[in-house]
Amino acid sequence: MWKKTILTVLLTTLFVSSLYAMPVEVTIRNGTTRDVLPNYPFTIHMLNKTGKETSKLDLRTDSKGLYRGDLPFGKDTVLLARATYRGVTYETTSFKKIKDTLVAELTVYEITDRADNITIPHRTLVVSPQNDHTVQVFEIIQLKNKGTRTFVGRYNDELDTHQVLYIPMPLGYRLNHLQGIDSRKVLTYNRAIITEEKLPPGEREIVLGYLLRSDTGLFDLSLVSDGNKPEPEQATVLLLKNNNWRLKSGALEFSGETDFYGKLYQSWTGKGSDILKIKLYSPAYRDRTFTWALAIIGGVLLSAMLMFLGGKRIRLYYTLKEKDRIMNTLSALKATGGEDGYYQPIIKILEERLSEINRRMAS
Repeated sequence: MWKKTILTVLLTTLFVSSLYAMPVEVTIRNGTTRDVLPNYPFTIHMLNKTGKETSKLDLRTDSKGLYRGDLPFGKDTVLLARATYRGVTYETTSFKKIKDTLVAELTVYEITDRADNITIPHRTLVVSPQNDHTVQVFEIIQLKNKGTRTFVGRYNDELDTHQVLYIPMPLGYRLNHLQGIDSRKVLTYNRAIITEEKLPPGEREIVLGYLLRSDTGLFDLSLVSDGNKPEPEQATVLLLKNNNWRLKSGALEFSGETDFYGKLYQSWTGKGSDILKIKLYSPAYRDRTFTWALAIIGGVLLSAMLMFLGGKRIRLYYTLKEKDRIMNTLSALKATGGEDGYYQPIIKILEERLSEINRRMAS
C-alpha cells in the first residue's frame, strides 16, 4: 500500500513540475470601431500538440479591455482565446512572446447582412479524369470580405434555410471533399452548395472536391448562379493533360500547360459573366448530330409515304367514325321527343352533315 502511495506522489510531482506559470495578456478589440471591449467575457483553451483540449478557463477583461494573469503552461501547450460577439464566435492562437509574456489581441466585429463587400476574386477548377465516364474535380474558391463587418447572410425563404453563401455547382455533382469551412454548416442542393458559416473581414479559401459521372462522355461543368451574388471575377480551369479529352468554353482562353502538384495540366483562364459555362468531352463521346438529323429526316419521309399510300383509308376510317357518332346523336335527340321543336335546328344540321358524308362515300 505504501509503495502505491509513493508512486502516486512521484507521478503527481512530475506532472506538476512539468507545468509552470506563464504571464498572459489578452486584449479584445472591436475591429469595426477599433475600440476595446471592457469587462468582456472570453475563454482560454489549453491545447496539447495534437490539438486536443486539456483545460479551459473562463476569464474577463478589465476596464481597459485587457486581461492580465499567470496561467499554467506546459512545454507543448498551445493557447486558444475565444470570444462570442453579436452571436458570432471569434478565436485566435496567435500568441506572441514579448519579454516572457504571451500577448494576443482577439478581434471581433459588428455584423451585417449586406453582401456588398463580399467578393470571389478567383475560382479554380482542377479536373482529373478517372475514366471515360468519371472525372474528379477539385475547386479552390477564394473569398474576400473587403468590409469591416462580419457578413452573416440572410434567410433564404425559397430553400427554407439560413444562407451566407450560394455556391453554384455542376448538375449531378457528388461531394467527397471539403476544406476551409465547417462541414456542419454546409448544405448540398441539386445545383448549389449553401454555406451558413459567417464571413469576418479578410480573405480565406474553400476547397471543394466532387465526382461527376456521364454515360455519354459529355460533362457539363457549367455553373448557374441563378442571380445570387457574388460571382467569380476570374476563373481558371486545369485539365489533366490527355490528348483524347477536349474542353470547350466561349469565355475561357487556352493559356498553355502548367505543373500542378507534380502533374502536367492544360490551363484555361478568363474573366467575365460567362467564364463558368464549360463543357468537357471524353474519348467515349461521339457527336450524334448527323445521326439525329438523319433520324428526323427519315421520320418525316416515312410519315409522308404513309400519308400518301394510306391517306384515303385513313380519311375513310375517320369519316365512318364521324357518321356513327352523328347517327347515334340523331337517334338520341329524336328519342327525347321535343314536341316544341327545341332540338329541330340541331337535328336539321346533323341530317345535312350525314347527307354530305353519304354523298362523299358514294363518289
